Amino acid sequence: MKSEVYGQPNPAVQRNGLLQLNTTLTLLNSNDDRMNQVVYSNGLLWSGVNTIVTTKDGSTRVGIAFFAVQPDWSGSKLGGHVQHQGYVAVNGNNLLFPAIGVDKWGNAVMTFTLVGPKYYPSAAYIRLKDSWTSGTVHVIGDGVGPADGFTGSPDFGGADHVERWGDYSAAAVDASGHIWVATEYIPSGPRTALANWGTFIAKVNP
Repeated sequence: MKSEVYGQPNPAVQRNGLLQLNTTLTLLNSNDDRMNQVVYSNGLLWSGVNTIVTTKDGSTRVGIAFFAVQPDWSGSKLGGHVQHQGYVAVNGNNLLFPAIGVDKWGNAVMTFTLVGPKYYPSAAYIRLKDSWTSGTVHVIGDGVGPADGFTGSPDFGGADHVERWGDYSAAAVDASGHIWVATEYIPSGPRTALANWGTFIAKVNP
């Protein structure tokens, strides 16, 4: 089964701002290119992965490669083929840790963290429909400052000022067909002594 190209992303840069714990602005860990949440709907398996991308301004950032795979059996062997796939990226910025929810009509919503030189870590989503995207990334939870936690601090064992981030994204469909999404961002407070991240949860009409 062949798919579009995707690969190991770099840590994500974030917008500079007031720091309380760290003395240096951290990068956000984009982990690697392993699959995140996978959902099954209408005969397709949907998922997305972090991937390295080059955006329109020529900068190397973190983007998302997404896939809808149709599984099939041949005798005792499980196979499949890619029904739909594509990339999502924001020029000069990063998208991290996707999760996809799909209703019974095949309408899909993908949530993720949006972060970069112009954005504090924020909760966002995009609508997917088969092999196309809506083309618009919607911010639903504005980050109010940079991530500033102990996991990116050398004083607490953090390496290279890269902060742990984001593989808490999730998406699910309720009985009414609404898609609920959750992803990590920086809320207005309160923070703990060692971290300031939170989880934004929202209902999206696909």
